[in-house]
Amino acid sequence: MILTKVALLLTFWSPFDSEYQVNSYWVDRAFLHARAMKLWEPQEEVTPSRRQIVWWCCLVRDRMISFALRRAYRIQEAKSTWPLVSISDFGLEVMFPRFTDVKTKRIVLEAFICLCDLTDIVRDVAVFHENNSFDREWSGGLIDKASIIPEITQISQFDNRLKNWKEGYLKITGDYIKALAPRSCRMPNYILIVSE
Repeated sequence: MILTKVALLLTFWSPFDSEYQVNSYWVDRAFLHARAMKLWEPQEEVTPSRRQIVWWCCLVRDRMISFALRRAYRIQEAKSTWPLVSISDFGLEVMFPRFTDVKTKRIVLEAFICLCDLTDIVRDVAVFHENNSFDREWSGGLIDKASIIPEITQISQFDNRLKNWKEGYLKITGDYIKALAPRSCRMPNYILIVSE
């Protein structure tokens, strides 16, 4: 578990040289350790919610890096075996945060849960794009109207999912984002920027 967390933290490290794919390397290491301990399966020695949260951290970081660096082919897991994280999975952290007030902690946790949900949409969009771009590039011929209609329908569904996600996200975090003060947590604002 500790090695998985350390590898995830190292995905945020950026060397000053031009080392290639350093973020993807550390995501790969995080998944290596997560799979070695079967992090997606509940076990008695660690509370299931902790395992679920760390597994979702792996998924989120993997999807965000793959999306941001346009490497959809590098997405590790197509679907999560754990359900989406909920506020109750964070246990006493919600009621007794160590480094911030209760309201801010709750907003940040809800923002993380929304980010997990957003990365599910991002994953679907990236996989769709990856599958269709390969066919188009290698088809060598014209694409007929009948094959385009299902793709346009799927794109419309992605658009609706993103709009619905954004509306729900703004209901949860909108007031916090509008009232951001110096030295306050900006995570909700950054997630909104990713969705744009």
